[in-house]
Amino acid sequence: MSGPLCTAARILTLGMILAFLAACSSAVPAAAPTPPPTPSPSHTPAPTLTPSPPPTPTPTITPTPAPAVCSPLDTFAIPQLTEIVSNPFNPPDPGLDFPHHGADYSFYRYGSRVGMLGLPVHAALAGQVAGISENRMPFGNMILIETPLNTLPADLVARLLLPTAQPTLPYTSPLTCPPLDPPLSYSPDQRSLYLLYAHLQDPPEVQLGQAVTCGQPINHVGNTGNSINEHLHLEVRVGPSGVRFGSMAHYDASASPQEQATYCTWRISGLFQMIDPQRLFASQN
Repeated sequence: MSGPLCTAARILTLGMILAFLAACSSAVPAAAPTPPPTPSPSHTPAPTLTPSPPPTPTPTITPTPAPAVCSPLDTFAIPQLTEIVSNPFNPPDPGLDFPHHGADYSFYRYGSRVGMLGLPVHAALAGQVAGISENRMPFGNMILIETPLNTLPADLVARLLLPTAQPTLPYTSPLTCPPLDPPLSYSPDQRSLYLLYAHLQDPPEVQLGQAVTCGQPINHVGNTGNSINEHLHLEVRVGPSGVRFGSMAHYDASASPQEQATYCTWRISGLFQMIDPQRLFASQN
């Protein structure tokens, strides 16, 4: 077929083809757009853990037990005290005040030290202050410290060979001994050691009832009271517990009746029985 007719047929055929293609295009849905790829999470390696070392155990520290008896003089070990006893214990007959109720410690030269004035005085036993006197005859500056026997090691108490408690003796001394008013208050069923430190350099700074520890500085070696050279006079006695003494004085017109009565009670009544101080220190050798 040729001519116009052929041309028309061609056009018709082409139109049908285009219509068919258009119909197919509308029937097939458009493909969904491809979503962008989800980025993979970056891989962070796990940290390497170094194990902590086990804790160092805290060492158990066993405290050094406090000594029961200490030297009363600074820089002097207890065994050295024997070397400087200048006036040893020389107890009088009961009720008398002479010759010597305690022990004196002094020296002119010891090693590189010349004289002992100002040498620190330490408490030889732990306890409580039971009496003080400020520059009174005959003890001068004096401190008295009580230590109950039940606070001391039993073996130490046994080595002291303590005398048996006895009733108060009647005064047989020529000393003037007025009655105590008020009388002493104490525990008769318990006993204590009492240590008296005399001729001290300084007025006592401790107070009645104050607790002191073994080896605690309490004053200095002096030359007060009835003393002709610097030294430490130390008396040790056993007596009823809990006594608190007033000031002691005698051999001086200024001594009050109460001071005289206190002095007599301590020195010659028999209520407080004498012990050689060196026996206390010998128990530690």
